[in-house]
Amino acid sequence: MWLENADLGLATWLASTLGLRRSEIVALRWSDIDFNTDAVYIRHGVTKTPGSESHMTDTKTGLHGQAVFPLHPVTREILEARYREFRNDLDLMGGSVVADGFILSADPEHSKPLHPDGLTKAMRIHCKRHADIELITLQSLRKYAASDLAGTGADETTASALLRNRPETARRHYQAAYQHQVRRHSLGLADRLSGEGV
Repeated sequence: MWLENADLGLATWLASTLGLRRSEIVALRWSDIDFNTDAVYIRHGVTKTPGSESHMTDTKTGLHGQAVFPLHPVTREILEARYREFRNDLDLMGGSVVADGFILSADPEHSKPLHPDGLTKAMRIHCKRHADIELITLQSLRKYAASDLAGTGADETTASALLRNRPETARRHYQAAYQHQVRRHSLGLADRLSGEGV
Protein backbone atom coordinates (compact mmCIF):
# COMPACT_ATOMS: atom_id res chain seq x y z
CA MET A 1 0.00 0.00 0.00
CA TRP A 2 2.83 2.43 0.86
CA LEU A 3 4.37 1.86 -2.58
CA GLU A 4 1.12 2.11 -4.51
CA ASN A 5 -0.55 4.98 -2.66
CA ALA A 6 1.46 6.78 0.02
CA ASP A 7 -1.54 8.89 1.07
CA LEU A 8 -3.62 5.79 1.66
CA GLY A 9 -0.71 4.15 3.48
CA LEU A 10 -0.46 7.11 5.84
CA ALA A 11 -4.22 7.25 6.37
CA THR A 12 -4.28 3.53 7.16
CA TRP A 13 -1.42 3.91 9.63
CA LEU A 14 -3.09 6.84 11.42
CA ALA A 15 -6.47 5.08 11.60
CA SER A 16 -4.85 1.90 12.93
CA THR A 17 -2.52 3.45 15.49
CA LEU A 18 -4.49 6.49 16.68
CA GLY A 19 -8.05 5.51 15.80
CA LEU A 20 -8.52 8.65 13.70
CA ARG A 21 -11.61 9.13 11.57
CA ARG A 22 -11.08 9.73 7.85
CA SER A 23 -12.46 13.27 8.20
CA GLU A 24 -9.85 13.95 10.90
CA ILE A 25 -7.03 12.43 8.84
CA VAL A 26 -7.68 14.65 5.83
CA ALA A 27 -8.07 17.68 8.13
CA LEU A 28 -4.53 17.33 9.51
CA ARG A 29 -2.30 20.28 8.71
CA TRP A 30 1.42 20.65 9.28
CA SER A 31 0.63 23.07 12.09
CA ASP A 32 -1.07 20.14 13.89
CA ILE A 33 2.26 18.31 14.10
CA ASP A 34 4.76 19.45 16.70
CA PHE A 35 8.10 17.79 16.01
CA ASN A 36 9.65 19.61 18.99
CA THR A 37 7.38 17.95 21.54
CA ASP A 38 6.54 14.83 19.47
CA ALA A 39 2.82 15.54 19.50
CA VAL A 40 -0.04 15.45 17.01
CA TYR A 41 -3.08 17.64 17.66
CA ILE A 42 -6.52 16.44 16.56
CA ARG A 43 -8.65 19.57 16.28
CA HIS A 44 -10.79 19.45 13.14
CA GLY A 45 -12.61 17.38 10.58
CA VAL A 46 -13.44 17.92 6.91
CA THR A 47 -16.88 17.63 5.37
CA LYS A 48 -17.95 18.01 1.76
CA THR A 49 -21.45 18.13 0.38
CA PRO A 50 -22.12 17.41 -3.30
CA GLY A 51 -21.52 20.43 -5.49
CA SER A 52 -19.63 22.40 -2.86
CA GLU A 53 -16.11 22.91 -1.59
CA SER A 54 -14.69 21.05 1.40
CA HIS A 55 -15.31 22.72 4.74
CA MET A 56 -13.31 22.55 7.94
CA THR A 57 -15.50 21.56 10.90
CA ASP A 58 -15.11 20.49 14.47
CA THR A 59 -14.40 16.83 15.04
CA LYS A 60 -17.45 14.56 14.83
CA THR A 61 -17.92 14.68 18.60
CA GLY A 62 -17.06 18.38 18.96
CA LEU A 63 -14.72 19.46 21.74
CA HIS A 64 -14.88 15.93 23.15
CA GLY A 65 -13.25 14.76 19.92
CA GLN A 66 -10.20 16.99 20.21
CA ALA A 67 -7.04 15.35 21.49
CA VAL A 68 -3.28 15.49 21.68
CA PHE A 69 -1.48 12.22 20.97
CA PRO A 70 2.23 11.44 21.25
CA LEU A 71 4.09 10.82 18.00
CA HIS A 72 5.32 7.26 17.81
CA PRO A 73 8.88 7.11 16.41
CA VAL A 74 7.60 5.40 13.24
CA THR A 75 4.88 8.01 12.79
CA ARG A 76 7.43 10.77 13.33
CA GLU A 77 9.77 9.26 10.74
CA ILE A 78 6.95 8.98 8.18
CA LEU A 79 5.77 12.55 8.76
CA GLU A 80 9.27 14.02 8.73
CA ALA A 81 9.97 12.39 5.36
CA ARG A 82 6.67 13.68 4.00
CA TYR A 83 7.36 17.18 5.32
CA ARG A 84 10.75 17.21 3.58
CA GLU A 85 9.02 16.24 0.32
CA PHE A 86 6.44 18.97 0.88
CA ARG A 87 9.15 21.61 1.39
CA ASN A 88 11.10 20.39 -1.65
CA ASP A 89 8.00 20.55 -3.84
CA LEU A 90 7.30 24.11 -2.73
CA ASP A 91 10.94 25.10 -3.33
CA LEU A 92 10.74 23.73 -6.88
CA MET A 93 7.62 25.82 -7.47
CA GLY A 94 9.31 28.87 -5.99
CA GLY A 95 6.77 29.07 -3.20
CA SER A 96 7.26 29.61 0.49
CA VAL A 97 6.64 26.97 3.11
CA VAL A 98 2.98 26.98 4.10
CA ALA A 99 3.01 26.13 7.78
CA ASP A 100 -0.63 25.14 7.80
CA GLY A 101 -0.72 23.22 4.51
CA PHE A 102 -2.76 20.00 4.57
CA ILE A 103 -0.70 16.85 4.99
CA LEU A 104 -2.90 14.93 2.54
CA SER A 105 -3.67 17.03 -0.50
CA ALA A 106 -3.78 16.74 -4.27
CA ASP A 107 -3.15 20.48 -4.51
CA PRO A 108 0.53 21.36 -5.26
CA GLU A 109 0.59 23.94 -2.46
CA HIS A 110 -1.42 21.70 -0.13
CA SER A 111 -3.99 24.44 0.38
CA LYS A 112 -6.96 22.08 -0.04
CA PRO A 113 -7.56 18.79 1.78
CA LEU A 114 -8.29 15.49 0.12
CA HIS A 115 -11.95 14.54 -0.05
CA PRO A 116 -12.70 11.99 2.73
CA ASP A 117 -14.58 9.80 0.21
CA GLY A 118 -11.41 9.71 -1.91
CA LEU A 119 -9.68 7.68 0.79
CA THR A 120 -12.63 5.28 0.97
CA LYS A 121 -12.57 4.75 -2.80
CA ALA A 122 -8.79 4.33 -2.81
CA MET A 123 -9.06 1.67 -0.10
CA ARG A 124 -11.75 -0.18 -2.04
CA ILE A 125 -9.60 -0.12 -5.20
CA HIS A 126 -6.56 -1.33 -3.28
CA CYS A 127 -8.46 -4.25 -1.75
CA LYS A 128 -9.89 -5.26 -5.15
CA ARG A 129 -6.41 -5.14 -6.66
CA HIS A 130 -5.17 -7.45 -3.91
CA ALA A 131 -7.81 -10.15 -3.73
CA ASP A 132 -5.74 -12.08 -1.17
CA ILE A 133 -6.65 -9.57 1.55
CA GLU A 134 -10.12 -9.01 2.92
CA LEU A 135 -11.96 -5.76 2.35
CA ILE A 136 -11.03 -3.25 5.03
CA THR A 137 -12.19 0.29 5.64
CA LEU A 138 -10.79 3.18 7.64
CA GLN A 139 -13.77 2.79 9.97
CA SER A 140 -12.96 -0.87 10.56
CA LEU A 141 -9.39 0.15 11.41
CA ARG A 142 -10.79 2.40 14.17
CA LYS A 143 -12.63 -0.63 15.51
CA TYR A 144 -9.40 -2.61 15.21
CA ALA A 145 -7.70 -0.05 17.44
CA ALA A 146 -10.39 -0.55 20.09
CA SER A 147 -10.23 -4.34 19.73
CA ASP A 148 -6.47 -4.31 20.12
CA LEU A 149 -6.78 -2.25 23.29
CA ALA A 150 -9.34 -4.71 24.62
CA GLY A 151 -6.98 -7.58 23.85
CA THR A 152 -4.17 -5.97 25.84
CA GLY A 153 -6.36 -5.43 28.89
CA ALA A 154 -6.97 -1.69 28.59
CA ASP A 155 -10.30 -0.56 30.04
CA GLU A 156 -13.23 1.03 28.25
CA THR A 157 -12.27 4.50 29.47
CA THR A 158 -8.95 4.20 27.66
CA ALA A 159 -10.69 3.09 24.46
CA SER A 160 -13.15 5.94 24.76
CA ALA A 161 -10.25 8.40 25.14
CA LEU A 162 -8.41 6.99 22.12
CA LEU A 163 -11.44 6.91 19.85
CA ARG A 164 -12.91 10.07 21.39
CA ASN A 165 -16.30 8.45 21.35
CA ARG A 166 -19.04 8.55 23.92
CA PRO A 167 -18.53 5.77 26.50
CA GLU A 168 -21.52 3.77 25.22
CA THR A 169 -20.01 3.69 21.70
CA ALA A 170 -16.65 2.51 23.03
CA ARG A 171 -18.48 -0.12 25.07
CA ARG A 172 -20.10 -1.51 21.90
CA HIS A 173 -16.67 -1.80 20.26
CA TYR A 174 -15.35 -3.56 23.35
CA GLN A 175 -18.28 -5.97 23.52
CA ALA A 176 -17.71 -6.91 19.87
CA ALA A 177 -14.00 -7.43 20.58
CA TYR A 178 -14.72 -9.61 23.61
CA GLN A 179 -17.28 -11.68 21.68
CA HIS A 180 -14.69 -12.25 18.94
CA GLN A 181 -12.16 -13.38 21.57
CA VAL A 182 -14.69 -15.75 23.14
CA ARG A 183 -15.46 -17.30 19.73
CA ARG A 184 -11.74 -17.67 18.95
CA HIS A 185 -10.94 -19.21 22.33
CA SER A 186 -13.92 -21.57 22.17
CA LEU A 187 -12.72 -22.86 18.78
CA GLY A 188 -9.25 -23.30 20.25
CA LEU A 189 -10.71 -25.27 23.14
CA ALA A 190 -12.55 -27.56 20.73
CA ASP A 191 -9.37 -27.99 18.68
CA ARG A 192 -7.40 -29.02 21.77
CA LEU A 193 -10.09 -31.38 22.96
CA SER A 194 -10.52 -33.05 19.58
CA GLY A 195 -6.73 -33.38 19.33
CA GLU A 196 -6.73 -35.23 22.63
CA GLY A 197 -9.34 -37.64 21.31
CA VAL A 198 -12.01 -36.61 23.82
